[in-house]
Amino acid sequence: MSGLPISQVNGASVPWGYPSYRCGISALALAASATDVFTIAGNSKVVTAVTRIWLSGSATAAAPMKISVIKRSAANTGGTATNPSFISADANDGAAQSVASAYTVNPAGLGTAVGTLMNIDIPLGTATAPSNPVPIDLTMNGMKPIVLRSATDVLAINLNAATYAGGVLSITAEIMETGTQ
Repeated sequence: MSGLPISQVNGASVPWGYPSYRCGISALALAASATDVFTIAGNSKVVTAVTRIWLSGSATAAAPMKISVIKRSAANTGGTATNPSFISADANDGAAQSVASAYTVNPAGLGTAVGTLMNIDIPLGTATAPSNPVPIDLTMNGMKPIVLRSATDVLAINLNAATYAGGVLSITAEIMETGTQ
């Protein structure tokens, strides 16, 4: 990839040659006792690097929302989800191989948890005073991004079985796919 422009990402040089994608969902209605509300599954054809996620939301009453970022070694089963498309940052990049899922009905079975990567609180605003997006930088302090190598390698945004009356969440995710394994 020599000769390509270089970007600085948290002090690390990243060539523009890696296909990069973003996907998002706006005002995702949250299930009661919400568990995984958003997942990104890798693909065995590529190495997926999840670099950032932005979250914002609102509910009937403003409150903090407790979020866990969990890595799973198996995909969820059941539930009702839509699959927002990853859109390429460059028209020359092919279609993304990774898959995002946004759940409005909890998965019937959660995939096996490898572990919790982060626990954070984000502010929830109200419909008339929504919160600003909160970035979750998965490469902070020069860390390697979260790497997914197969469809059973999953990153999940989980709400720990909490209920947020009138709760909606907007989510944007950013990934890079680095080519064949």
